[in-house]
Amino acid sequence: MNAENAIEVEVRAAIHRALPTGNVSLDDVAKIIGIGGRTLQRRLNENGHSYGRILNDERQKLVKRLLADGKLSKAEIAHRVGYRDPNSLYRMLTRWQDQDE
Repeated sequence: MNAENAIEVEVRAAIHRALPTGNVSLDDVAKIIGIGGRTLQRRLNENGHSYGRILNDERQKLVKRLLADGKLSKAEIAHRVGYRDPNSLYRMLTRWQDQDE
């Protein structure tokens, strides 16, 4: 695996672990990885990645999996993917639906 993919894989894994806690800021994830937030941002930028895009991708994967499972309410799913407010999930679902059309 090259360095470009390594940082993305590491960030995705850290986000996946952090989502249920709601602590998914760039600085929170950088701390999980063991580097500073500015260093993480720089490495992602150098390799053509965006933290926000990676975070949204990971949230979307988890939301789709939890919705398909059908065991949790949307409010519970919102909390599970790190949203403090269920309305944030509703807005994100609408945005994802618009992108899929």
